[in-house]
Amino acid sequence: MKLLLAAVLLSPGFVESSEQPLTVEAHVSTAGPYGEMWDLVLPPEGEVSLEIVYMLSPMGEMKGEFFVSAEQRAAVRSAVEAQDFFGLAEEFWPERAPIHAPNLVLTVRLGERSHEVRIYSPEAFREDPQAQRFFEIWKQVFSVVPLKPKW
Repeated sequence: MKLLLAAVLLSPGFVESSEQPLTVEAHVSTAGPYGEMWDLVLPPEGEVSLEIVYMLSPMGEMKGEFFVSAEQRAAVRSAVEAQDFFGLAEEFWPERAPIHAPNLVLTVRLGERSHEVRIYSPEAFREDPQAQRFFEIWKQVFSVVPLKPKW
């Protein structure tokens, strides 16, 4: 068994990676049935996908896939780690929630770990230190695509 393991480890093309696969999903709904819905998926490998649905004016949808460089992936991973995403509260909800406020959701899977954080009415949390950590990751995730939600 040891010989077989050594043969695999020494074989050409074997790359040992200590990094666990990272998947990030971002979703935003900007104004209930009158706004926009954005869905971004950054898989561990390959292109990032982005889908935008405009629900009123202009009505329609756009979809695209975009190349993500190794540096961009590393920057997203670094933001997730530096901002301790897995230590964030699962939900940020203001005391007085306006109707049809933007709703932001980030889901991060790192290996076997998964965590989802939701911020309803992000303007209400501009000064909140925990929410700032979320916003830093959010900005880094959307930096890999040419379009950004306005919320």
